[in-house]
Amino acid sequence: NITNSQSCFRWRGTENNVPNSKLMKSCIFRYSYSSQPCSCLGFYNYVTMYIHITKIRNCKRRKEKKRNKTERNNVRKKKRRCFTWNLRMKRKKRKKKKRMVIDMYIWDHG
Repeated sequence: NITNSQSCFRWRGTENNVPNSKLMKSCIFRYSYSSQPCSCLGFYNYVTMYIHITKIRNCKRRKEKKRNKTERNNVRKKKRRCFTWNLRMKRKKRKKKKRMVIDMYIWDHG
């Protein structure tokens, strides 16, 4: 299991044996710093990579100083590398929604 202490949530694949990754749904885990297992916050289709903002609000993120915009973008670009298979798709569905920053997610292929 890949765990990232920087992020509040981690991803897991489902046991649905869906060959097409587009159809997979993933469980959002709340990341815990204690030894307790992460709790599942609910399933949603990870291809859209949108989360309802209320789900995140109670997430205790490690406090870091506010980044300026360029810094934030750099982090986002760096982390997005593992999502290359998904970029073409994202370009199509550019919906004006509150979007979570991708650097909060890790896809765990198990």
